[in-house]
Amino acid sequence: MDLTTDIGFSNCLYHACNLREGAACMAAPVCGSFVFMSRGSTGRSVANPMGFGESCRIGNLLVSRTLVIMLICAAKCVWFCLEQPGTSIMELHTLFQRFIKIVALRKLKINMGDYGAPTLKPTILYSSHRAIDMLPNYTIRRQLVKKHMVKRYVDGNGKQRVCGGVDLKTSQAYPKHFGVALAACRSATAANRRLTAKRFLEVARRSSNEADGRRHIDKVWRDAAQLDSVIKFLTQRP
Repeated sequence: MDLTTDIGFSNCLYHACNLREGAACMAAPVCGSFVFMSRGSTGRSVANPMGFGESCRIGNLLVSRTLVIMLICAAKCVWFCLEQPGTSIMELHTLFQRFIKIVALRKLKINMGDYGAPTLKPTILYSSHRAIDMLPNYTIRRQLVKKHMVKRYVDGNGKQRVCGGVDLKTSQAYPKHFGVALAACRSATAANRRLTAKRFLEVARRSSNEADGRRHIDKVWRDAAQLDSVIKFLTQRP
């Protein structure tokens, strides 16, 4: 399900639109160009979160399309959770900033080492529901081991550099207990979320679907997520 392709994104849209009221959705956009280790090559910073170069272009598109999926989830009262490493500046992405003005997000900082990961691995979770606040109740005893996550060196010009260590790639997988803890949070609040979702959607279906005058926002979203090509793909005749 490659969200950077029209067919992959369309497939994801289909499944998002078919999620049941009060269901759950987990998202983890590729973070490579947003973490601190790639600052030198991507140019991303607090002042320039969109960066430059091909890796940033793809990363920005991926984030934009992920946020479209999250908007659909929010509209259906689906509990979504978006994960990023602790040093990621993805939340400074232009559309992410617009997104938080539309959807009330909860932000939780955790360490994957508290859920069975071999390294501390600071992590940020963004979620649409308070259920995420229960996650610290399911931590387990840390059993950390030393891993080569970061490589620091001096280049030929005498400038200090940093890049991923040999163990960084293998640290991407979630520890089993994190999944167990996340599922426990969802299960504990499932009945209440379904009831809230039902009430919310009943009101929403009775309300007007007319534009609210913020058409300029629609264009920003359409351009950033390259939705025109997706719409063309979805409406083309066999």
